[in-house]
Amino acid sequence: MILIPPYCHHETPNSERKVFEKLKNDKNPRTKNWIVYHSLNYPVNIKKKGRLSYTYFGESDFLILAKDIGIINIEVKGGSVTCENGIWTISNRIEKKKLNKSPIKQAHDTKYDIQRYIKKKFNKKYPQEYLVIFPDCSSEGIQDNIEFSKENLLDVDQFYGNFSEKLFSITRNMLSGGEINEFNNIEFNKVQFYCRPNFYSYVKQSTILKESEHEINKYTEDQLSVLENLANEPRLLITGSQGTGKTAMAEEIINIFGNSYNNILFINSGRLANVNTKIKFSERFNNITFTTYNKFLRNINKNFNSVLNLPIEFIDSNNTLTKSAYSILKNNQTNKYTYDLIIIDEMQHCFFYDDFYLLIDKILKNGLIDGKYYFFGDFDNQNIIGKKIDKQLLTDRDPKQNLQNYKGIHLWHNVRNSEDVALEAPIISGLYDDTPLPYTIKKTKGVVNHSFCKNENDKKEKLINILKKLKKEKVLGNDIVVLSNYTLQNKKCVMSSLDISEIYNICDLSNVRDDKLLEDAIRNLNKKETIFFSTALAFQGLESKIVIYIDPLDMDYSNIDGKKTSDASHLTLFNAMGRANTILYLLWDKHYESWYNNRLKLLGKLTPK
Repeated sequence: MILIPPYCHHETPNSERKVFEKLKNDKNPRTKNWIVYHSLNYPVNIKKKGRLSYTYFGESDFLILAKDIGIINIEVKGGSVTCENGIWTISNRIEKKKLNKSPIKQAHDTKYDIQRYIKKKFNKKYPQEYLVIFPDCSSEGIQDNIEFSKENLLDVDQFYGNFSEKLFSITRNMLSGGEINEFNNIEFNKVQFYCRPNFYSYVKQSTILKESEHEINKYTEDQLSVLENLANEPRLLITGSQGTGKTAMAEEIINIFGNSYNNILFINSGRLANVNTKIKFSERFNNITFTTYNKFLRNINKNFNSVLNLPIEFIDSNNTLTKSAYSILKNNQTNKYTYDLIIIDEMQHCFFYDDFYLLIDKILKNGLIDGKYYFFGDFDNQNIIGKKIDKQLLTDRDPKQNLQNYKGIHLWHNVRNSEDVALEAPIISGLYDDTPLPYTIKKTKGVVNHSFCKNENDKKEKLINILKKLKKEKVLGNDIVVLSNYTLQNKKCVMSSLDISEIYNICDLSNVRDDKLLEDAIRNLNKKETIFFSTALAFQGLESKIVIYIDPLDMDYSNIDGKKTSDASHLTLFNAMGRANTILYLLWDKHYESWYNNRLKLLGKLTPK
C-alpha cells in the first residue's frame, strides 16, 4: 500500500503506529496500489457559525482509497476497550478514559461525513465501508447487535493474523449500482486529488540536459489551479509565456491520467522536447503515443498509402498533410486514430494549419465539444513559426476563437529562470519595451554574461575560454547546451569548424534524424564529459542549467545598427535566452553592441531601484 505521508508524526499514538506499519508493510499484491491517508482531516456538517478550526474538521485515523473497489474508513482504539450501559471506555497503563462517542459510531459518522463531502464536490457517491481496529485487545465478548456488526471490527488476533484478508472481507459489501458509482481509475484519481493533494511541493525530474540532479520546486498558485481543475474540467486550454511551467503541467497530467485511459495521444511540435518526454514516460505507459505533429500527420498518410506531392516550404507542407489526414480519416471507418485523451504541448506551432481543428475533432473521442483534452501554448511570445503567417489568419484560428466548452487558465509565474535571466530576456531581446513583462520573476541568483566578438576567430576563442572555465570548475557536460541559429554542419555556425574534443565531447541533438537513435544517444552518452548542441528553434520546450548562445540576432536578416530587425529574430532571441535556468552566455557579433547598449539603458529604466 502507498502511505501518505510515508511516515508517522512523532506524537502519533502507539496504537496508530502499529496499524500504520501493518498497512505500509502489507505484501498482498492486490493492495499494492491502494492509497492510505493517515490522520486525514475532513470538513463535517456544522453550521457556518460553528466552523471554528477545532470543531469544523473531523479526523479519520486512516482513509483507504482502494482502486476499483471503494473507500474504507478506519478508526483505531488502543488499550483495553469496554462498554457498559452504552458507555465506552478505553484504558491503558497510564489512564482510563470515557469516550464521548462509541468508536463504532465515530467510524460510522466519519464514513458518512466523507461521503457527504465527496457528494458535494462531485455529485457522486462511491462504495464505502468502515472498520474499527482494536490492535491491543480481543473482541471475543462482542456480539452482532442492532447498532453494528462484528464484520466491521478487527481485534488483536485478526490484526496479527491475516490482516489484509479482513480488509477484503468488508469490501465484499462495497458494490456499485443505483446511485453508487463505480470506483474506477478516473473516479479514483478525482477523489485522490481532493483527499490530500500531493502537489504543493514536487521533485522536478531532470530534463535530458540535467539528469544528474533533482531540484525541489513549489508549484505556483496558477499551476495549482491547473491541477485542481483536472478533477472537474475535462477540457483545459493552458497559456503562458516561457518558463511558466506549461510542460511540467503537461507531464504531471501524464502522471495522473497515464493509467486511466486506453489510448492517449501526446503531441509536442518540437522533436527534441517530444523525445525528452517520451524518455521519461514510455517505459511506464504503453498506452500513450508520443509524437510530433508533423510525424503524426505523416504516419496517418503513410498508413493509408497516401502519396502526396508535398511543397518544399514547411508550413505549406504541413497544411497539405493536415488536410489529407483529415480527409482520409473522415472517409475511412477506423478506430486506430481515435484517442480517449489528447495532450498538446507547444500548441502555438500547429494550431494555424488548415483543417487542424477538424482533424483534432475527428481523432478525439466525443470530439472537441465533449471529449477530453489539455492544450498548452504561448500564442503571444513563442510562435516563431507563425511569424511567417498572415496575422489575420493567426487571429482567425486562435484557439480561443475556435474551441468551445472549455476552461482557460493562464500561467503567470516564471518558475524556470533565475532573476537575471528572466529580467533580461524580454527586454534585451527587443520583445518588450515596457512593463508589465509576460511573467512574474522569482528571486533566485543567476548570471548573464554578454561578450562582443570582433570576428569569427574572436568568437571561437571566447567560446573555448568559457568551456575551459566550466570544465575547470568541474561543471558536468550535460548541464551545458550550446545554441545556435544554424545547424552544426552549417558554415555560418562558428562551431562547425571548432574542435572542442580536448574539453568536452559534443552531442548534436539537431542532427540525429531517427527518434530511436536520438533516444539511445541521450540515454547512453557520457553525461559528465558530453555537452549538447542544438539549434535555438529545435530546443524550444527544453531547458538547461547553462546556455551558451553563440549568434544572437544573426539569422540571415539585415540589421540596421541600433534598430530592431525582424520579429522572428527577436522572438528567437527571447526564447533562446529563456532556455537557461541559471547561467546564460551570449556571444554577440560586434556590430550588435549599440543595439545591446540601448536595450540595457531601457532595462535600467524599467528595473525597480
